[in-house]
Amino acid sequence: MQRRPKIAAALAVLLLAAGWLTAEVRTTSELTMQMREIGKELKCQCGCAYTVADCNMLYCHFRDPVNQDIEAGLKAGLDAPEIVSKLLAKYGEELRSAPKAEGFGAVGWAMPFVALALGLLAAPFVVRRWRRNQVAASPSGSAEIDPATLDALEKEIERDLAKDS
Repeated sequence: MQRRPKIAAALAVLLLAAGWLTAEVRTTSELTMQMREIGKELKCQCGCAYTVADCNMLYCHFRDPVNQDIEAGLKAGLDAPEIVSKLLAKYGEELRSAPKAEGFGAVGWAMPFVALALGLLAAPFVVRRWRRNQVAASPSGSAEIDPATLDALEKEIERDLAKDS
């Protein structure tokens, strides 16, 4: 009888612990989250290879003013595309972290797929050519070794084996 209250207490502790472990802890504000989402669309111009949201340079001369512009736009009630277009007008098209999906930017999106398709189309021809060259170069192909050369090589192998023993 005494075991049941102990088991129930243990289960209650486990359930509370599981609930505590799965609780969501939010340490950033909604404004900061919106700023990060917009910053992921913009390439930092400080010389790093990161976006404005991910630049980890201490006192970055580019990230900080752009983040201030993003924050000002959000506080003014602008939505993300409007803020991005204003920043592109201010800093230039090189601020984009990905090319547009229209005009010449569509080529940037399509080229990896075109290159993959061309590679898949060329692979059978390349493999067939390698196999053809490999068969022509193999000793079991059309070229034969003359018996005199074969005897000379066998004698040399026998001498080397006798020398080593």
